[in-house]
Amino acid sequence: MNEYSDKLNKVAEDYWNQIKDGGQITFEITGIRFDKELNRHVVPRRVGVPNTDRIRDPYTKTDIDIGYITGSKPTGPDSQKETQIVLGDIVFFRDDMGRITFRKQYRNWELFRYLFFSNYNKSNVGKEWHYPPNLIHGYRYYMIDRRKNASDKINFVTKRNQAQDLVQELTDNQLEGIAKGLYHDYQMLSKEEIVNRLILKAESNPDYILRVNDDVDIKLKAFIKDAEKAGVIRKNERHKKWEYADTGDFICTIKPGMTPEDNLKNYFLSDSGKEVYDTLKATLSPKKQSKEEDSKQEKAATTKK
Repeated sequence: MNEYSDKLNKVAEDYWNQIKDGGQITFEITGIRFDKELNRHVVPRRVGVPNTDRIRDPYTKTDIDIGYITGSKPTGPDSQKETQIVLGDIVFFRDDMGRITFRKQYRNWELFRYLFFSNYNKSNVGKEWHYPPNLIHGYRYYMIDRRKNASDKINFVTKRNQAQDLVQELTDNQLEGIAKGLYHDYQMLSKEEIVNRLILKAESNPDYILRVNDDVDIKLKAFIKDAEKAGVIRKNERHKKWEYADTGDFICTIKPGMTPEDNLKNYFLSDSGKEVYDTLKATLSPKKQSKEEDSKQEKAATTKK
């Protein structure tokens, strides 16, 4: 039992060394849930894990029996072996929040190695040594790598700061285009309100903000609002369709379950809708340019007064 190859053993040792360096690794039982009525997590009083298992050693390409060995004891006078192994009990308790945590103050290599490699560890799904447990036992726990979580947190904070900086650097035109694609009430929002909304979004989802300026969905939704405002297209709610504003010719159906804008956006992304989009874009560009020139002239006239 526990005849791990050196290479397989080293996989667990690499994690074990994190603990020796001051890190922390936790195994937590599956199925813990939060009860809204009780306003607390519901944890079973105790959950036991079988103390023996069989895994695949990918380096020797053989199956090996593993177990949580706590020691050995002498055998009887009729036994051919001098000693026999002693297996320990593995139990997760409610008092420990259904967790077994290994840290510098608590290091039990045999228990850690068994929990790490066992098929009852849900974190092993997809690993080379893993065999899915039978339906009776199922997955009992999973691994939380605190070192990894700390690294993820650092990366998240870095991205969040980058996202917030990006929002502050957006031009007025970029902010307007993003707001058109994101908010139905964009015309009612001031520049400051748009910036505040984007910064708030960066707090929870920095990755989204980091790509927001190049997001195809946002650009298409902004384009749809521009085309509708310019009188090039219109949505016919009664007949559930988008149509050309001047002729009433059909563009695409407004299907239930999505907003009219999402329907048209998805149509533009399809093979049949790309040509329509290109045509509308060519039609809209002169109108938009003319509108911008009119706006500049109005501003200039106001300045002279």
